[in-house]
Amino acid sequence: MAKEMYSCIFHGRRSLELQKWRSFFQKRSAFSNSFSSVASVAHLSPRDGRKGKNFTVSYLVDSLGLTTKVAESISRKVSFEDKCNPDSVLSLLRSHEFTDSQISNIIKMYPLLLIADADKSIGPKLQFLQSRGASSSELTQVVSKVPKILGKREGKSISRYYDFIKVIIEADKSSSKYEKLCHSLPEVSRQDNKIRNVLVLRELGVPQRLLFSLLISDSGPVCGKEKFEESLKKVVEMGFDPTTSKFVKALHVFYQMSEKTIEEKLDVYKRGKDNSDD
Repeated sequence: MAKEMYSCIFHGRRSLELQKWRSFFQKRSAFSNSFSSVASVAHLSPRDGRKGKNFTVSYLVDSLGLTTKVAESISRKVSFEDKCNPDSVLSLLRSHEFTDSQISNIIKMYPLLLIADADKSIGPKLQFLQSRGASSSELTQVVSKVPKILGKREGKSISRYYDFIKVIIEADKSSSKYEKLCHSLPEVSRQDNKIRNVLVLRELGVPQRLLFSLLISDSGPVCGKEKFEESLKKVVEMGFDPTTSKFVKALHVFYQMSEKTIEEKLDVYKRGKDNSDD
């Protein structure tokens, strides 16, 4: 399937200018959607206040060796006034053999972990994954690449996503595995469609960091089948570079719009361009 789709999409129309479509999506950016946040941890709102932000910055610099600039950026997303909870989180990760470098990357990507409950939320999920046979190296590798997996519910959900991410990591090591992986997935569930679609995007050159964001999201263009294929074909035909985030953004836009809406927006853009040329 992936091979046939790959061949089909790249033989579509590619005569439209790349700059034209980039301009169109910049003007119509209000129609795009950002990636969904992970609900189970995101509800833990960071505290406001300069004192908390200052303490957070100092803590991140001293405990994780982050630069002041990076620490300040993180403090705008999460802050705390004492080190009790973040210390517990860092100690838990280290006890599961995460390296300091991996922990720093995890916090930079998913700082809300610092205010999550180490004993009641993070710990049980790590233990659950280990109980399924995940080795220490597999566990640290997967969580380091997609720390938001720890925001998924313990049980079938986190188990499935963990397996998905492992598949992508393995597929990334050998391009010859893509087609085999796609064909080995039965079309029986939304999750199977999602991993199949993500593998197709990987074959087109979409980088891992963007794939994982799509994979861990509960909604988005990789959840469907026919709609995904239609949206992907349009984005490729327009000349968007698969290695950039604009490719994924355009995929989101087309997936959310109906065919009628797309045509209406294109007509508006064309009329505006024609008028500006006069």
